[in-house]
Amino acid sequence: MIMKKYKRVFIFIFLILSTIISSEELNEKEQELLNIKSAIEKKKIDIDKFDKQKKNAEKDKNQIKKKVNQNSKKAEKFKNEELKIKDKIGKTEIELSSTTSKISQLENQCKKEVYQLMLIDYKSLVYKKSSVEQIILTGIINSTCAEIRKQSDRISSLSKIRTRQEKDIKDSRWLKIVARKNLKKYNKEVTKLEKKIVSYDEKKRKFLKEIKELEENAKAMESLIAKLKLEMKSQEYSFEFSTPKLKWPCEGNIIRQYGKLKNKEYNVYVVNNGIDISTPEGTEIKAIDDGIVIFSERFGHSGKLVIIDHQNGFYSSYAHNKSLLVSKGDKIHQQQPIAISGKTGKVNEPSLHFELRKKGKPVNPMDYLE
Repeated sequence: MIMKKYKRVFIFIFLILSTIISSEELNEKEQELLNIKSAIEKKKIDIDKFDKQKKNAEKDKNQIKKKVNQNSKKAEKFKNEELKIKDKIGKTEIELSSTTSKISQLENQCKKEVYQLMLIDYKSLVYKKSSVEQIILTGIINSTCAEIRKQSDRISSLSKIRTRQEKDIKDSRWLKIVARKNLKKYNKEVTKLEKKIVSYDEKKRKFLKEIKELEENAKAMESLIAKLKLEMKSQEYSFEFSTPKLKWPCEGNIIRQYGKLKNKEYNVYVVNNGIDISTPEGTEIKAIDDGIVIFSERFGHSGKLVIIDHQNGFYSSYAHNKSLLVSKGDKIHQQQPIAISGKTGKVNEPSLHFELRKKGKPVNPMDYLE
């Protein structure tokens, strides 16, 4: 993470305390400042992009919500229509049943009337004379048959109505299913867009936080460059330690080497001005050589930090300690315990960030350690 890599920038602060630097190093610091500012601008562009994406997502969400409301109303409308059609079908069924029953009654009645007419016809043949009853009964039978035909036509009409109603209810059910299916689909899209909007907000908050830290780094770097420009002067030093090779400040494995790396994502160069040594929490951290403590307290991402001036043109620094055993101004000797290892500051595991500087310029500690 770029913020993690920039934490080393703060280590440079100790140069303020009677540091000698070269114009080459000053140029390097100014370039690092430009890189930090470039990263800030890139993040601001990314934030603008997130804002636009969020705005588009909210616009899409509002449009889909309209479709959700439309389909919700449609589903309710088709549900009500289905209930109304069901009610109509129920009434049609009742009327069909009633009409069928009426036809059955008329047919029974007609049978009785025909039977009576047959008896009257028989009597008229026997007595060889017509009867008024025969004429009246014939009229009644004709009337009953006409009513049967009328009710049969009604049944035919009601059957067609019921068929149409059954088709209507099927159509209504299908439209209701389609509306509910669309409703489900649009609700999923709304949920998806809401998650996107939350994601854009989270990314924006993260980038704003990173911009704030980068701006703090830039401010610190600008202050440092201004002071370094005032302090560029030459002094005579021996540049020699008390032994040809120095003992390690602690035992452990190197987890980050000294050197300059390029962050491909942001196209920014970041520098590890020392080495990072993985060591169990609670390990004694020892001074590499004699010197005077010029800094011993918590400092930003470096956590609890000790800086030693070896009075020979070299400075050494020890970061991320759990506790400090020395104070500013203390005179210390080679391999004296000065701190207890830990993981204070911005670091993920117990480790020691160790730097060595010659005339204020970082050098590879591996060239000086045993």
